[in-house]
Amino acid sequence: MGAYVREAPIPQAKWKERNEQSKKPVAKILPAIQNPSEIENDSDSSYTVTPVILSQPTESSRIQSLRDIASTYIGVPYRYGGENRFGTDCSGLVRQLYRQAFGIELPRSSAQIATVGHPISRRELEPGDLIFFRRVMSINHSGIYLGDGMFIHASSSRGVIYSNLEDQSQFLRFAGARRVLVSENPSKLF
Repeated sequence: MGAYVREAPIPQAKWKERNEQSKKPVAKILPAIQNPSEIENDSDSSYTVTPVILSQPTESSRIQSLRDIASTYIGVPYRYGGENRFGTDCSGLVRQLYRQAFGIELPRSSAQIATVGHPISRRELEPGDLIFFRRVMSINHSGIYLGDGMFIHASSSRGVIYSNLEDQSQFLRFAGARRVLVSENPSKLF
């Protein structure tokens, strides 16, 4: 069950000033109460009561956040060494998505990322797992598994795209997968 929080009004000039400084929502949070009827009648009737859920994000909400963020990268062009929406390579995309969705910093190259977390088999894949590919002997491509056989990656010829793990070309061979997220604490690295 959620709690209720009283929010005090903030003058517009103060809101602008504080918002420019922090870019965070500005509201004065007063002590939490369990029931709105517990609020005493203040002489200042400009307080509002807003229900707030006081719980940690669930694993499924974190994965949905990853999917939502990932969808905004579709169509971003490929750029070797790139790591932003103007152009990205595969490891740059993986790093950006993990940073934005989970607050996790990963190494820069696909080969380095392939050393983080613990190895899992292809049948154990879950949304959020990292997947790696090789052309010859070494790992040179990475992506993030999103579920239902689909993953997101940055293709050197097509930019950021969704692909089906079963439809990979003969030139790009599955090299393994790693799990970085831990179910009980998705921001913890192994």
